[in-house]
Amino acid sequence: EKGAEILYGLGIRTDLDIRGIKDEYRGPVLDESRVAWVNQPLAAYGEIYTEEQMRRYRAIYDLLLKPESYPVICHCWGGIDRTGCFLYILGAALGVSEDDLALDYELSSFCRWNRRSRYSEQFGEFLAGLRAYGETVQEGAVGYLSACGVTQEELEKLRSFFLE
Repeated sequence: EKGAEILYGLGIRTDLDIRGIKDEYRGPVLDESRVAWVNQPLAAYGEIYTEEQMRRYRAIYDLLLKPESYPVICHCWGGIDRTGCFLYILGAALGVSEDDLALDYELSSFCRWNRRSRYSEQFGEFLAGLRAYGETVQEGAVGYLSACGVTQEELEKLRSFFLE
């Protein structure tokens, strides 16, 4: 209850819940009369490169392109694998450095699940998939989003929301 009140106080308008790929509870965690709940199940790591996952990424970016959606909170079950990959791609597309992105991912280890490393096999698969779309992770993220259907104009609009 106290956490929800803090989120309401921050003016959160959209709860982007990316749970649902696994057999796990899904449902609004905040009062839907105050915060819109959007469930768009995502996979993590090397599993994000399927046609189905790319359609789901496109749907999330459609949501992020609507100014009335903001502020948005995004989460999965633990906030490390699916959320970590999603936010890594968003950050890379916004121009965040590879070192800062990797550090942010590793800091997600402060949870009840195992430590995450930029040197793990699963993270390596994820990066290899991005690099199939561009030489750097930033180019790869933009290429991946483009393959999902996000246009350059839409990416510039997102940048206007997130960057000063």
